[in-house]
Amino acid sequence: MGFTTRDLLDHLMDRYGKITATDLKENAKRMNEPINTGLPITKYFERIGDCVQFADVGKTPCKHERILQMVYLAVLKTVLYGDAGKEWRNKSDADCTWTNFKTTFADEYHDLKLQQRLTMGQAGFHEANDARGEEVVEIEEALDQLAIAETVDRDVVASLTASIKQLTDANRMLTYQVKALTDTNQLLTKQIEQQNQPAVTQLPGDGLNTKQRRQKRFERRFNTNGYCWSHGVRVTNNHNSKNCDNRRS
Repeated sequence: MGFTTRDLLDHLMDRYGKITATDLKENAKRMNEPINTGLPITKYFERIGDCVQFADVGKTPCKHERILQMVYLAVLKTVLYGDAGKEWRNKSDADCTWTNFKTTFADEYHDLKLQQRLTMGQAGFHEANDARGEEVVEIEEALDQLAIAETVDRDVVASLTASIKQLTDANRMLTYQVKALTDTNQLLTKQIEQQNQPAVTQLPGDGLNTKQRRQKRFERRFNTNGYCWSHGVRVTNNHNSKNCDNRRS
């Protein structure tokens, strides 16, 4: 078709911003297409990886166990990977990962290609130019190794991306929790400050508190119209210049 699932995903997201049910159906169909044995098996792994990522973006993630079961049956149908299949069946559950699956069968593919080249060489296909044949074999082996390394690197990048997302989500949650705790602490501090303030008693009737009432009683002792030559205008009731017993000399 000339484009990958990633190309389709980028096109849909850029132009429409939405993955439809039809898109997901076509993606599942492409995921179940058989392996093209004329291509390196790493191309099949890339197709599966793109389809899985497409399903994730479309909010219909594929279960890890289902993916492994599907690709395992697909490689068995090619009847080319008997040794790798046996090795895979003997692995423990902890080792049955997508990365290990790709590495196991990519190694088997590399061995098969090497055997084919050796067989062709023995049959006389490269007798006319042995030196050139050896160079071609070396180049093809190097390309196979690069394909295997690319497959593993894609898994490492995907794993790192998932880890970064988890850390980002955890950091966002911690930030939210810290803010909530800070707000709660400020509220409790304010309540404690209010509780520690001295209580002001306010009796019913006059609208005055104890301090105001005490001040008012004190002021009642003074005659606002009185005067004493020695003490001035602030004198108590019945106090004046004539009866002042503490006259200024």
